[in-house]
Amino acid sequence: MFRVPHAGFMKLKLVLVLLVAAPLCGFGTWFKKDKPPAAQSDTKSTEVSPADLPAGYALLFDLLSDERNVSKLLLVKKERDELDKLINEIADASKAAHKKLEQLGKRAKFNLEDQQLPALETATRESIAKEKAQHLLKSKGAEFEFYLLSTQHQALTYGMHLARSLAKVETNPDWQEFLTQTAARFDQLRERVSKLISAHRKTQ
Repeated sequence: MFRVPHAGFMKLKLVLVLLVAAPLCGFGTWFKKDKPPAAQSDTKSTEVSPADLPAGYALLFDLLSDERNVSKLLLVKKERDELDKLINEIADASKAAHKKLEQLGKRAKFNLEDQQLPALETATRESIAKEKAQHLLKSKGAEFEFYLLSTQHQALTYGMHLARSLAKVETNPDWQEFLTQTAARFDQLRERVSKLISAHRKTQ
């Protein structure tokens, strides 16, 4: 049986926590601490405004930071070639987008580390992420493959829609191009993940 050294195991646990935390980004709201009282009405608006851009980019940056590490799971989990190839492509696409967003963020002087989320939301995400990480660590074979694909489908779906939502209010051509390309790439990868999930279900 393939054994993971203690140090490597702890590193994998950290990667897993980060990985499964990525899809959770879609369950929060873009919270602005400095919204004027008039914006805090009883009726919650889902309309995105330019004021939401910094928080939105921070959420996307966080997702990309997690997704670029997904291929590290393959160092200790031996899976079939088709899955390995897809997971590596997701990681590569996320690394490229992460680097580009980091460059754009520095140019625009955005704080990409500040997602502006309430403390309770952050704590809830961390709790769910740890629970999912334990499940991934304990699973193997077909169960691990299905669970990994499911988390990737969630993450790619969220990333795609987040990029599209940002693009709707972004006026800078460079940012718009980046967001459009990211959304399209994530959509392509999500479609391939969906096909693997369907194929997996047929074999069960």
